[in-house]
Amino acid sequence: LACWISSHSPNNIKMVQVPDIAVMTSLIQLIQLAADPTSQDQRIQNPEVLTDSTLDCNSVQFYLVTRTNANYGGIEACLQQTTTLFNGTFNESKPTKILVHGWRNSRKTEFTTNITDSYLNAMDVNVIQVDWSAIAEEDYITARLAVPNVGKTVAAFIEKITKELQVSLSDLQLVGHSLGAHVVGVAGYTFQNPKIGTVTGLDPAGPLFWTTQNDGMITEESGEFVVILHTCAGLLGTSKVLGHVDFYANGGIPIQPGCGIDLLGFCSHERAIYLYGEALENPTAFNAVECNSYTSYKNGNCNANNRTYFGGDVDRSASGKYYFQTSSSFPFTLS
Repeated sequence: LACWISSHSPNNIKMVQVPDIAVMTSLIQLIQLAADPTSQDQRIQNPEVLTDSTLDCNSVQFYLVTRTNANYGGIEACLQQTTTLFNGTFNESKPTKILVHGWRNSRKTEFTTNITDSYLNAMDVNVIQVDWSAIAEEDYITARLAVPNVGKTVAAFIEKITKELQVSLSDLQLVGHSLGAHVVGVAGYTFQNPKIGTVTGLDPAGPLFWTTQNDGMITEESGEFVVILHTCAGLLGTSKVLGHVDFYANGGIPIQPGCGIDLLGFCSHERAIYLYGEALENPTAFNAVECNSYTSYKNGNCNANNRTYFGGDVDRSASGKYYFQTSSSFPFTLS
């Protein structure tokens, strides 16, 4: 889910705009579905709505952004393209990061722009921005139903770049926020031998994923190493343990520090973006402790347990649930 805030600065996250009519309509639909969760599987599995196919260039586009072309907005490509991808400017010697936004977002909104900037500030990489806004701007149920097909389209494009651009799956990292986390989950699940190196889900969407278990959700099977960050679990984000390692910022639940009232969870949901961006540029910002519960963590019962840093390059020996705390404004690190 997207978060509509009046400022794109992490220092001003408290200022939340009133959602537009389309957003409010979708929220009402979600409330109704939450009241009758048994109806969810039938709607999501409706074969008249959900088809097993990839999407065309009008629905999903891919943009290569690097330190060289960042000021020009990147170079566009799409799955059905027959000419040389990215005009021959792709450098296969650099690590590649693929970013997928969530509902009511695009490549020009906060998740994609913030994380792209953080990656390019921190390291010399290829960033491929996936833009599925033509579908994501629809009502939430429509966007949710499209997740498997968007994921399959991303997977098909990954297969294309492995063949045409010599991209190694083991060196590839997929990062998605909200519905985008499930999109990268579906894309990653397509590759099992070998698997994609790292798949990162930032506060994976919860609505319409409450009771379903299908290929439309990010899981451990989505990559060689699957990392999840929770910031709005139980509201806009899922409360499910989905990765090889699941991180919980301030318990992983709303209301995140500095978010004010945040009744709908918009600020808490988007907080995952800011935390990941900060961690990319400051890899030791968030020192997390392995623990079974937030209560045990707060009570100090896990102080002697394993520790690892949350971020873009998590220690691959880490597994299970990890907790860390943050400040209420940027920089969010307590160190």
